[in-house]
Amino acid sequence: LSSQAQWIQQATGFTATSRGINYVDIVNPNVVWAVAYDGSGSGAFINEFTRTINGGTLWTPGQVLGGTTYGLGNLSAVDDQIAYVSLYKGSGTQDATCGVYKTVNGGTTWTHMTGALQGSASFADNVYFWDANNGIAHGDVLGGYFEIYTTTNGGTTWTRVPQANINATVATGEGGWTSVIDGDKDSTVMFGTNKGKIYISNDRGFHWFGVATGIVPASAGTMGVAHIAFLDKMHGLVAQGFNTASTTGDTVLQIFKTSDGGH
Repeated sequence: LSSQAQWIQQATGFTATSRGINYVDIVNPNVVWAVAYDGSGSGAFINEFTRTINGGTLWTPGQVLGGTTYGLGNLSAVDDQIAYVSLYKGSGTQDATCGVYKTVNGGTTWTHMTGALQGSASFADNVYFWDANNGIAHGDVLGGYFEIYTTTNGGTTWTRVPQANINATVATGEGGWTSVIDGDKDSTVMFGTNKGKIYISNDRGFHWFGVATGIVPASAGTMGVAHIAFLDKMHGLVAQGFNTASTTGDTVLQIFKTSDGGH
C-alpha cells in the first residue's frame, strides 16, 4: 500500500533562491494558486505567488506589488483568472496601500479594492471568496471587536460587519493570524486567533460567533489556533502552532476536532 501513496515533486517556478510555500488554494485538480515566503533566513517580506492551470505540470510565478515592503496574508482564488489577496506592511505602521487586491487576468495585474483593512489602525489578515462576487476580508480587533468586511460585488464596495452581528467576547490582546482561515465554498468561513478561539460564520460573513476550541492562548512561543482544516461546515480540525524563533526544544502541540460546526 505504501508504494501507492507517493508524492510527486513539482517545481513552483521561482527564480529567487530559497522560496518556500506557506499557503495553497486549490480551485480544482488543475487550477492551484500558492503564496510564497522568503526562506533564505533574512526574513524578507515578499508578495509573490505562483499558479498552475494544468495540475502542476507547469507553475508560473508572479508578484502583486513587488519589493520587500509588503507581504501577503493569504490568497483566495475563484478560478484560473480571478483571485484575491490580503496585503499587509511587513514592518512599521500599516498604511493606505494595505488591504485587498484582485486580479482578473491570472495574476498579470492586480487592482487595489479599496475600502477594507486600510490605514494605520488596521491589519489585513485574510480574505475568503465563495465566488467572483461574494467574499469577506478580516483583520484584527479595532474599536473593541474584530474588523470584518463583506462584499457582494467582487470587492468594489465593502461593508464592515457591525459588532451586534459578532457573538463573541474579545479577550485582551486578541488578534488573528495571516493564512489561518478556511471555509466550505458554500456559505461557511472561519478564522483562528491567538487566544485559542475560532470565529465562524455560516451565512457568508454577515453574522459570526466566537468559540473556544480548547487550544490554550498563545504564550512562550506558541500561537494559539495556527491551523484550520474543515471537511465541511460540521466536521473539522484546529491545531496549535509554535514560533520556532522563540521556542526551543521539542514542543507538544494541541489538536482538537469538532463534528457540530464548532458549537
